[in-house]
This record gives sequence, C-alpha cells and structure tokens, in this order.
Amino acid sequence: GSVASVVAPVATDTASRNASKADVSGLSVLDAAAVLAEVNAALDTVVAELGVGAPANTASIRTMLATIYPMLINKMVANKATNRLEAHNAAGTKTWSKVLNDDGAIYTEDKAT
Repeated sequence: GSVASVVAPVATDTASRNASKADVSGLSVLDAAAVLAEVNAALDTVVAELGVGAPANTASIRTMLATIYPMLINKMVANKATNRLEAHNAAGTKTWSKVLNDDGAIYTEDKAT
C-alpha cells in the first residue's frame, strides 16, 4: 500500500480519539459523579466462584480476577505424588491444577489444566 493508505486510517483514528476525549472532558460534575457511582457499584458487585477447570487464555478481566483472588485466600496444595500444584475453591473442591517441574537447577510450572 501507499503511504497515503497507511496515513489516512491513522489520521481518522486520531481524530476519533480526540473527539472521544472532548466528549469525556465535557462531563458535568453530576455526570462524573454518576460515572463514579456506576464504577463503584460494578466493583462492589459480588462475583460467583468459577467452576472447575482452568480459565481460558482469553479470559475477561472479571474471570482473571476471579481466578487470582481464590488462590490468595483458599487452599493451594503442592502434591508431591503427582507433581502438581492444585487450586481449591472455598468449599475445598479442586478447581484446576498445573504440573510442577524441578530438576534442581530450573523450577517450572506448566499451563493450568
């Protein structure tokens, strides 16, 4: 493609982004408060625990957080017999695991399954 065919979409995208910024910066104090209230309400919403199985590689931010948080507060078991790290939910059910490898020089964790 020509330089013009590359530059035109960039210019259009830049103009669109600048217009979006102008729209946001033009919010009244009441609108900004309403947006803040909506964001706070979304963040305060209780999220159910994930089911059994490893989360997808292309998970949503909600799913990513719902995967990390239980790892911090629930039981994690490094099972020597299976060489697996096992994650559990609040009820104690194993939800996913990953193979652990340690040859004395390099420690690795395989992808969760």
